[in-house]
Amino acid sequence: MSLLAVWCLVYLFGFTHSHCEDTANCGTSNGLASSICIYSNTTFLNGHTTFVQSESHPCENGQPLYEHIVYDEPDDNANGSLSVVGSYFLHFFVFPNTATEWVLSFDDISGLGDAKCANEQLLNCQSGSWKVLINADAFEYQLDHSMTVNDYACDHDFTQDAKLNRAVQIVLIVLAVLLLCAIVLVGVRMYRLRVNKQILPADGVDFIEMPQE
Repeated sequence: MSLLAVWCLVYLFGFTHSHCEDTANCGTSNGLASSICIYSNTTFLNGHTTFVQSESHPCENGQPLYEHIVYDEPDDNANGSLSVVGSYFLHFFVFPNTATEWVLSFDDISGLGDAKCANEQLLNCQSGSWKVLINADAFEYQLDHSMTVNDYACDHDFTQDAKLNRAVQIVLIVLAVLLLCAIVLVGVRMYRLRVNKQILPADGVDFIEMPQE
């Protein structure tokens, strides 16, 4: 078997991948969330797609392994139930020459995927960083200028976040006002004590009463 053939096997079947040991801290150093939103208007994803960290295989090469389950259309003969077609996996791949990239593949974890980004930091894989597969037989890729990654689920409620941030801001303003009032009251109290101390008679000195007319 030629060296090229061996390399192709490693590339296709991902012999270099390994599970990370600490699944609890997997990817936290890079600020990665347990759910991410991938957007593309030119690839197979077709819009916004939420990927969640896989429960059965949470990490790959020290980074989170994200999964998006694809369901078939409801079957009228099966009471409208959904059947699983497969899963897309977004994983961190390490090549034998230590080169790394994020790979998006269907139903496997290998170096050859439907899309890939040659950047170790997933959140840096933004517009113009992704290459999508356009010819599987020739391993031909082209740049996807629309594909982006965000560290939240696609259905994330930003309105609720805004309301929460507003509530926090109001609480902080109220606390600041109360603190300012407390400082003013303490200052006034100290000033009065100081004035009263200055007008008190010294020890051994008596006030002379002035005769009234």
